[in-house]
Amino acid sequence: MLRVFLAIACLSPLEVLAADASRISPEGLVEGSLQKTIDRIVAKEPGVTIVLSPGEYRLDKTLKLNAKHNGMTLRGSPGTIIRGSISLHDWKPVAGHDGLWQATLPTPVPVHLIPRLIFHDGQLLARARTPDAGWLETEQTLQTNGPIQLEIPQEHWNSAWQEGAGMVVRAVQKWAGFEQVVTGIDTRQRTLTLPLAAIGHRQEKKNRFWFENSLTDINREGEWIYRPAENAILWKPLAQAGSSSAIPRVDVSLLEALVIIDHAENVTLEGLDFRECGSSFSAQGEIDIQAAAKRRGAIQFRWARQCTLKNSSVSLVAGYGVDVQTGSNSIRIENCRLHDLGAGGIRIGETVIAPEPEKQVSHNSVSGCQISRYGNIDFGAVGVIVFQSSENRIADNTIFDAPYSGISVGWTWGYKESPCHHNIVEHNHIHHLGSDLLSDMGGVYLLGPQPGTIVRKNLIHDLKCHEYGAWGLYTDEGSTGILLEENVVARCMKAGFHQHYGKDNIIRRNLIVDCGEGGVRRSKEEEHNSFTFEQNVVVNATGHFLHSNWKNRNVKLNKNLYFSNAPQPWRWGMWKWEAWQELGFDQDSLLADPLLVDRSQPQNGFQINSPVYRELGWWPDRSQPRPLADTGPRPAVVSSASQ
Repeated sequence: MLRVFLAIACLSPLEVLAADASRISPEGLVEGSLQKTIDRIVAKEPGVTIVLSPGEYRLDKTLKLNAKHNGMTLRGSPGTIIRGSISLHDWKPVAGHDGLWQATLPTPVPVHLIPRLIFHDGQLLARARTPDAGWLETEQTLQTNGPIQLEIPQEHWNSAWQEGAGMVVRAVQKWAGFEQVVTGIDTRQRTLTLPLAAIGHRQEKKNRFWFENSLTDINREGEWIYRPAENAILWKPLAQAGSSSAIPRVDVSLLEALVIIDHAENVTLEGLDFRECGSSFSAQGEIDIQAAAKRRGAIQFRWARQCTLKNSSVSLVAGYGVDVQTGSNSIRIENCRLHDLGAGGIRIGETVIAPEPEKQVSHNSVSGCQISRYGNIDFGAVGVIVFQSSENRIADNTIFDAPYSGISVGWTWGYKESPCHHNIVEHNHIHHLGSDLLSDMGGVYLLGPQPGTIVRKNLIHDLKCHEYGAWGLYTDEGSTGILLEENVVARCMKAGFHQHYGKDNIIRRNLIVDCGEGGVRRSKEEEHNSFTFEQNVVVNATGHFLHSNWKNRNVKLNKNLYFSNAPQPWRWGMWKWEAWQELGFDQDSLLADPLLVDRSQPQNGFQINSPVYRELGWWPDRSQPRPLADTGPRPAVVSSASQ
């Protein structure tokens, strides 16, 4: 039996689909508002399925779903787009600047929401910068007590710089960067005043920086800046526009979030294309401590339970794509595509430990997603990051094409107790991350005590870095009680596995192939067992398998296989094989060709007569699939959204 549908005004915006569904079209929104339309429907029928017809749905405010929306499903149709931007049309030429146009934003912009991304035809437009690519370098040690007086060499000084015009200095220091608004210009001393202090332990031998958002930086088509005094965007169009009417539409977002699901249960967002969202940013600028931890997400879950985002996409946003916040549990993010992101893909949990159990975040899952082209603003952002949160599952995702780490779990430095435990990271494909921009990154990065956390059957390859730290598997400060097994790691610029320092981790049955330093790195020796490294296969072209600090014996290595096509003698730290074994290490290990099926595609495993099976015991039960057969995402759980 079909229910009577709600008629709104005289437009009849809702169609009856079935007893439990309504359809909305862009033309039939109540007062043009998606929020008001949804609210009116659920007031009549809680738990309804609402289907959005194809078309664009513009949000002038964040869409908020709460307890009155419990049980609701918001489902898109092919071609349904939800956008958080406004369009700029009224362009005028800028006097004295040939080819440059200006459009004033229709409303005053709060200082924490100044535009950091603008869009044209679904593409990000680059904010103007100098130099156009790469960076400048200074041997100056940046002040750690602030403000910074940045000394600019004569050849890079520009007498046209103006105070108060919104000019910023961006810098990269090791694993993250900063962006600071220039608050003072001293022409005599050739210094720029930056209001925030630098981080002491992140200083580089030559600190790298560049300028952005100055009129003097615009020299290429498509570049833009924001002028706070005029509340205007200045843009050099991509097209050959001879008049303002010929300039194509440019979109800019002034929203901090597209959707917030707050104190709600069993809300489902499905088949939706979310685009164009801003992000809150300090008026003076910000220094990223690590992983763009300050940045929130375009889709936010707060105190939410049993909610789902699936078969959807999130793109062109200034922060993270999805954000699972305080008090949220059993949130599922399934078969989604997240790309072109200012920060990272998905963040789970908070950076501060909540003593109240009801505030803790746990039992969430991210599966079958494709996450790419993130870190466009906050370079140190992560594809998926789990902060102080437990019993989450990150599985069957593909993560690639970004400047920093793929998956990060943990937010406690050292051995203090944390609520981060029993997280599962499995069957992910993490590849082509890093660049010459950042250092100290990992395909899977782990931090602090994490009893019960497991990292298994992930395929990680082709990681790069600036100076150090393109590591496939990375147990950083205080990592404890973690199992890393049956992962394939290949062609990482540095080690396949690296432990900075930690306790009682188990690294078992992993395959590490052709990583730059040669295989495994241990940075810090401690008085307890660092880790157990057993039944692993390490293959390289260098003949040097272990690096850094191995002098004390508080580490266990045994029943591994090592092979190199470099001439012998091979080395384990500073020792040759016989001397290494005399220290008590690798007593039952082998030096032998593992007989890989294809060294360039090591996830294809070993030939049937490999010593890995016979000698290391990788395949004791021949009735089960061969080891590595299901490394990486499993096709059965990866939808077309993540292909």
